Amino acid sequence: MAFYIKKSSLAFLMLLVNTCLFAQYSAEQYVFSSVGIEATTSSGLHISGTIGEAVIATGTSQNFILTQGFHQPSIVAVSPLLLSIDSFPASCYDEQDGYAVVKVLGGAAPYSYSWSDGASLTDTSDFFLPGTYSVTVTDANGLIGTASFTIATSTSSSCSIVIYSGFTPNNDGVNDLWIIDGIEFLGDNNVDIFDRWGGHVWEGQNYDNLSVVWDGKHMDGRNLPSGTYFYIVNIDQKANPYKGWVHLTE
Repeated sequence: MAFYIKKSSLAFLMLLVNTCLFAQYSAEQYVFSSVGIEATTSSGLHISGTIGEAVIATGTSQNFILTQGFHQPSIVAVSPLLLSIDSFPASCYDEQDGYAVVKVLGGAAPYSYSWSDGASLTDTSDFFLPGTYSVTVTDANGLIGTASFTIATSTSSSCSIVIYSGFTPNNDGVNDLWIIDGIEFLGDNNVDIFDRWGGHVWEGQNYDNLSVVWDGKHMDGRNLPSGTYFYIVNIDQKANPYKGWVHLTE
């Protein structure tokens, strides 16, 4: 036989009282239905109960869940620390001046910090080149939180790529590819190569000097003859394209 209890006639007020840190927290009112209760309060407490059982939840911090009573939660968990990171870009792709600040949401001070570059033990770390990094924070109770973040490259016009004026694609392992220093750090780009008659001989989307790089061949796969070729390099975050010439020597 099931028992149905109206919300207006019966409600239990659950109070979190201190057991370790002597800090008192309050929990919301919950109504026990015919099947009991499984609920999580806005303050992070997990409360479980059955009909006719008053349950008092106690804990050491918002990250721990402990319950007194005959009916225990189906899952007792310890939540990790939550981290919020503000990262600031490096001034250029080869400048080691990016930095990041981490904010800890929850846990108990003092906190210890471990950045993946090993540069700092505080909540702020600097001297980052563009790239992806991580930080791990441990609180006074041993709770741990880890988060990754990216140091971008500034869109400042002072950050320029380096375009070389010649290369020798003869498969000797030296200078076989046309390298554009720093282009892979500046976002989306498009590179076009033309011969001296204006013929479009090669094109690359998102040139990165590795998977997308000109090796001295025509876009149809045939080898191009030695000579002077002309390029247009468009980078989305740059207002004006780079234009110039490059000499190919077989």
